Amino acid sequence: MSEFTTIKNNDDLQKFFSEVGYLHDSMIRQCTIQSIGYVDDDFLMYGDAEPFNVKIFIQSQFSESPCIEIHLFRVYKLLIKDVSISDSCGKIEGQKIIMSFSCSDEEQLIHRNDYDVIAEEMKYRILDKSFLGKKLML
Repeated sequence: MSEFTTIKNNDDLQKFFSEVGYLHDSMIRQCTIQSIGYVDDDFLMYGDAEPFNVKIFIQSQFSESPCIEIHLFRVYKLLIKDVSISDSCGKIEGQKIIMSFSCSDEEQLIHRNDYDVIAEEMKYRILDKSFLGKKLML
């Protein structure tokens, strides 16, 4: 299996989008959310206002990156409107990774701040086509 690549700056993020064909004609096959918070034995809740972590597994029709596994850490926003992804875009602003899974007009999106993901860290890896199909990954 390939190694994870960490996104550290806007150049890394743009390289990711280029490497995965901007996730054009892709679908979110699986998404797992892990809360940093918990409920203890006395039924008291801790960390419920903290950001959470997310693992997303995407299958693509782009032969150079048929499967993409993305890990997001300290996520402040995750909005999944549909499992289909038309084109993705994003930027790093103020130490946060900001992305959208549906960029028809990136400039307009940037001005409206209409993003699907806001997270502090991201890493990803590209998996081969043996990960396509009905099986679950995460």
